[in-house]
Amino acid sequence: MENVIYCFSGTGNSLRAAMKIAERIGGAEVITVRGVPENGFAENASVVGFICPVYEWDMPGIMKDYVKMLKINPDAYIFMVATYVAIHGKCFETMESLLSEKGIHLHYSYALRCVASQCTAYTPFPPEKIMLPLMERGIKKISREISARKNRAYPHMSAITKKLYPKLMTPYMEVEHEYDKGFYTDDRCVGCATCAKVCPTQNVVMEENRPVWNHRCHGG
Repeated sequence: MENVIYCFSGTGNSLRAAMKIAERIGGAEVITVRGVPENGFAENASVVGFICPVYEWDMPGIMKDYVKMLKINPDAYIFMVATYVAIHGKCFETMESLLSEKGIHLHYSYALRCVASQCTAYTPFPPEKIMLPLMERGIKKISREISARKNRAYPHMSAITKKLYPKLMTPYMEVEHEYDKGFYTDDRCVGCATCAKVCPTQNVVMEENRPVWNHRCHGG
């Protein structure tokens, strides 16, 4: 395994970034973060990447748990890309802390702006016509810099965000698992089970040819 990218993606922004970066750095195996690592250890990889969205101003919990269990080549070039809209929070500090416990560190970090798309809470914003071209240009820049093995220090959580975090984010974290309450199906559902197959938290199961959500959601 030469290059490997571990990707957690809820709505597709991070997956898009992972696939395009993998292509543009000369190829990489993109591994979807779901549950416990099985054949995804990166002990022999020379480039190891992590790409995920920012949830509640931090890394998604499932990504944290995955990194804790992961075995990584200590000599690898390690990068992280966080997809976000306005505030990247402490996601990079969290990743650096998890990696430092393994005796390794981030070489390259980039906060990539994208379209916010939590469909049960709001319509997508900023406008796709504006954000998608900007995101694509960001992906090209990231790919060039990773290919050149550039070092880029991670952006820290601002003092204001750090102060506001407990008050603003704790309420969301307490109800995060119930974000799926807005999901439903009607007679147009064909029972293809695609939702159950792609759900990164394995929150969806099929019952009587219809999806059922189990309140183990993970959202932003």
